[in-house]
Amino acid sequence: MAKQKDYMTIDRMEESLRQFLSPFQLNKIRGAYEMAESAHFGHLMKDGSLFFYHLTRIARIIIEELKIYDHDLIIAALLHDLHKTNEQITSEIIDFNFGPYVRLLFDNFKEDLNILADRLQKAEINGIILFCQPAASLQIIRLLRQRKLNLPVFGPLSILNEDALSAQELHELDNILYVPSGTLSGSKSMTFRQEYQKTFGKMPGRIAAYAFDGMNALMDAIRTSGSPDREKIQQALLKINCEGVTGRILFDNMGNRRGSFVVSPFKP
Repeated sequence: MAKQKDYMTIDRMEESLRQFLSPFQLNKIRGAYEMAESAHFGHLMKDGSLFFYHLTRIARIIIEELKIYDHDLIIAALLHDLHKTNEQITSEIIDFNFGPYVRLLFDNFKEDLNILADRLQKAEINGIILFCQPAASLQIIRLLRQRKLNLPVFGPLSILNEDALSAQELHELDNILYVPSGTLSGSKSMTFRQEYQKTFGKMPGRIAAYAFDGMNALMDAIRTSGSPDREKIQQALLKINCEGVTGRILFDNMGNRRGSFVVSPFKP
């Protein structure tokens, strides 16, 4: 459940974008959403969650966290892994349904990373934002450093997943810029670290800490609502205001965590 709470429904996506996009653009996003959902039907991540949920989480980060409302970019985020699971959806089909720019983005996802690095070296860019699985993000970081491309690299918390990368690999992501929704400090954090190490024989990473707080918040909301009804649980979540392992936990009306967030360099 903790993995699925960030899953973004098409209705929520359209509601978040309605004031920024035309009905025609919203309809194209719905088409991409339904195409991706159908193409990835039954495909699972290593943790057992639906692969399609991963795509909607990327779209959610673009829309709700980065506040980017470019419909072509959102469509590309939903479709970017189609070539891995469905060979019947070709570049020509993407072009016909969503236009040449989305096709360009789609085709770039299939290219060798060295080609991508060549393009980055030639382009006049000020930074890079990664929306990849941890292993793919690590590959890109390694390549950038081999090419001596000293650009700031931004990424979501998910690329720092200690369950997907070893401690040594996480050190290679040193100084990646991300926006933590809390801090691992205080007595609760210390107690959590001690208990985690006692149970699992290692210190917890950031993903473990946020997962712990997320599950506790969800369980509190279920108890408070006194019902298995999804809407009542969501309403109970909006009323949560407590101190967790990662700091103060409270949410806005869209379900995003509230707080004073700043861009921070990752330090393993």
